[in-house]
Amino acid sequence: ANILQSVQKLQKDYPDYEFTVVSNDAEYVSTSLHNTLGTLVEGLITTGLVLFLFLRDFGATMAVTIAMPCCILFTFLIMNVLGITLNMMSLGGITLGVGMIVDNSIVVLENIFTYRADGYDRMEACTKGTGEVIGAVIASTLTTVAVFLPIALSGGMAGMMFKEFCITIVALLLSSLIISVTLVPLLCYFLLGSTKQQS
Repeated sequence: ANILQSVQKLQKDYPDYEFTVVSNDAEYVSTSLHNTLGTLVEGLITTGLVLFLFLRDFGATMAVTIAMPCCILFTFLIMNVLGITLNMMSLGGITLGVGMIVDNSIVVLENIFTYRADGYDRMEACTKGTGEVIGAVIASTLTTVAVFLPIALSGGMAGMMFKEFCITIVALLLSSLIISVTLVPLLCYFLLGSTKQQS
C-alpha cells in the first residue's frame, strides 16, 4: 500500500512521466498470510482437543496450547534477526512446520504427565520427566534439521529458491526444541493437576 501511494505521489510530481505497476503480489501474499494464520489456529485447537481426549487433563492441554504460539513468536524473532521477511517461501515453511513444532512438546509433556501420575511431586516430575527424554528430543529434532539445513546453505538455483523456506523450517524446529525443554516443563509445574494417588 505504501509503495502504491509513493507511485501515485511520483505521478503527481512528474506528470510528464507515466508510472506503471508491472506486478503486484501484495493481495496474494496477504491471502497466504491469512491462510497461514488460519492453519495455526486450526492446528492449535485440534492439538488441544486431541491432548485433552487422551490425557483428560486440562492443565496438560493448556501447557502445549500456550507453548505453540510462543514457539511461533520465537521463530519470528529468529527470522527477524536473520533478515527473513514474511513472503511466499517463508510462509510456506511456517505452514509446513506447524505440524512439527508440537511433537517435542508432546513427548516432554507425556513423560512429565506419567511421572506426575506415578505420585512424584511437581518439581520431581518436571525435572525427571524432561531429563529422561531430552536426549531423544534433541536427536529427533537435529535429524530433521540435518535434512533442511544443507539445502538452505547450498548454492546455485536450489539454494536461492529454497533458502528462506528451509531456514524458516529450521528456525521452527529449533524453537520447538528450546520451548519443549524450557517453557513446557515450567508450564507443567504450574498447570498439571494432582496425581491419582493424591486425589
